[in-house]
Amino acid sequence: MIGEAKKRTKGTFLQADIKDYSSKDRYDGIYCESALTHLSKSDAKRVLSSFSKNLTDKGILYVAIKIGEPGIYVSDDLGGKRYFMIYDKEEFSGLVNNIGFDIIQTIISDHTDDSRPKWLSIVARKK
Repeated sequence: MIGEAKKRTKGTFLQADIKDYSSKDRYDGIYCESALTHLSKSDAKRVLSSFSKNLTDKGILYVAIKIGEPGIYVSDDLGGKRYFMIYDKEEFSGLVNNIGFDIIQTIISDHTDDSRPKWLSIVARKK
């Protein structure tokens, strides 16, 4: 994905473990598409806190997670089991607010398969 991003735009890209990433650098924006849904809720909270630390004042965060009945959703549609942490919309929105973000926009998107959890996309600004 990094190689594809470099073909399409200028910027700084890196590969790191999202749970352990630490940097003195500050960014104007962080884009996190579906990564947090694969983490425990405590790890996701810690990662969101690190995002806040790594954003400039008024920096923008985009994050997408799966929503529905809270718990763990198991999928085996790609030849192996994958596990997804499912949040209630209010629970995740509250977490984002409590960490220090003002939510600008939320969008709920259906999955292409109605039997699977929906997606919640949040755009937020660091307070």
